[in-house]
Amino acid sequence: MREGAGCNAKAVFLRLGPRAFRFHQYLLQPIAFTAIVFLIQAHGVFAFSASPSLLTGFTSQDADEADGRETSSDAAGGDEFHSAARNEIAPPHDRQLTDAATIRASLGYRLGQNGYDLRADINSDGMVNAQDVALFHLAERDGSLPIQTCAMAKAIAGTERIIVKPSSTTALPGQTVSVLFLLRDNSTPLTSYTVDTNVVANLGAVGTITANVGLTNFFDRQNFITAGGATRDPLFSVITGNGTGGVSITTITDDFSTVLATDDVNDVLAQVFFDVPLDALGDFTIQHNPTSALIDAIGTSVTFTLTAGTIRVLDPATIPTVSEWGMIAMCILLVTTGSVVFVGRGRKIRLDG
Repeated sequence: MREGAGCNAKAVFLRLGPRAFRFHQYLLQPIAFTAIVFLIQAHGVFAFSASPSLLTGFTSQDADEADGRETSSDAAGGDEFHSAARNEIAPPHDRQLTDAATIRASLGYRLGQNGYDLRADINSDGMVNAQDVALFHLAERDGSLPIQTCAMAKAIAGTERIIVKPSSTTALPGQTVSVLFLLRDNSTPLTSYTVDTNVVANLGAVGTITANVGLTNFFDRQNFITAGGATRDPLFSVITGNGTGGVSITTITDDFSTVLATDDVNDVLAQVFFDVPLDALGDFTIQHNPTSALIDAIGTSVTFTLTAGTIRVLDPATIPTVSEWGMIAMCILLVTTGSVVFVGRGRKIRLDG
């Protein structure tokens, strides 16, 4: 033993060299590593990466656009969406539409749902979304109201992607969480869009996570339209329930001008909040519904790929206590550095290899 410096504290150093059987290497490190594994198995709050020497925790930011790609454990590769030929087609119908409120009231609904109004489905594709709004807007601008039944609008191929950020969110029962829906690789100037989303339980998960329509918003400080130099049309900027526990978000530029998204400047389509019930547990997927659409300057749907997100709901009983977190930290120090220092009651003890 020898006196330590400062505050008259005594410091005890245990130095264990090669002749002492390399104590830290052959005993402390294996014990510490075993302790970490035990805590991992007991609580399920960590996951090993490809390298067993690297530990990563599940957090809401752990998979945000790593190396420029967005992935989801339940939606790798993405799916191509466009608003033409995605749903059962509504039967042709003779009607005249001059009332914008009819479209507004039906936004986000599909054929067969109570909120669906055949008169608002201008392109007769079985749903009411940004494309119907755009077609009505064009007719209004061109003075061709009342608008008649028209052939289903075609889609054009696009490079666009819609992603969820963070791609993986951790929550506890009873919490409300939020994610951003971002537009990436935007090469076609757009006038309007619809984001329609639900959360579905993965295999083994329990409970029903629903969208919080009241908290969901356009995230205007980074919104595709408002931060892109245009103004949203207040009449057709609608956030509403989609009839299945999810939410539908539609908006369009007020003068039908076009906008291009720039990453981290005006790339947000919506901020969506989800309520996690007290009985929820397991992994859930944030999915896009067919009503989602990107619309160009002539009312045509632009195809896009999408990447779903996940919400992992943890059991509160599996969350480590403060003392257990301390054990984890100590074990990690022993494994990675071979030493740890304990300070308390005027003493400092250091275990060093």
